[in-house]
Amino acid sequence: MIFHRGSTPMSPLTQIFKSVRQPDQWRPKMPDCDHFFLPEWQAAQREIGFAQAVSDGRLLHISGTTSLDADFKPLHVGDFNAQFEFVYRQIGRTLTEFGLSFANVVREIMYVTDMDALAAAIPLRKTFYGNGPFPASTGIEVRRLLFPELLVEIQVDALLPGQRN
Repeated sequence: MIFHRGSTPMSPLTQIFKSVRQPDQWRPKMPDCDHFFLPEWQAAQREIGFAQAVSDGRLLHISGTTSLDADFKPLHVGDFNAQFEFVYRQIGRTLTEFGLSFANVVREIMYVTDMDALAAAIPLRKTFYGNGPFPASTGIEVRRLLFPELLVEIQVDALLPGQRN
């Protein structure tokens, strides 16, 4: 035991723990990020607390995108393919804001309420990626999305210019 004048004994283990940096000291600092809000969804994004996309200097992280109108209300209710195409068009708009295209997408996660509908929509999906390059891609069937009328939500990460692809 180590004793300090006028204090309680401090064990060697306590001494080690006190010398270890606190979590906020070893957590890497987040680089300055660019945040992008789709103009028609900006108010809703700020109210809910998310950005359509965040660039960390290496990757562009695009939030899960759904088929919503300017008032943040579901579009194309009951039509999987129409929602699917709308989502990819919105992702394309976001990519364009950063000077990117679907060729820069390296990771894609598709959340759907009907896996059979996703399988049937793969040819539509490929129209956005052309002949590639294709991203690492995951399809996940979920019980429901933010609004019950939504059938698909897609999240992507894209490599920014100057990064190795």
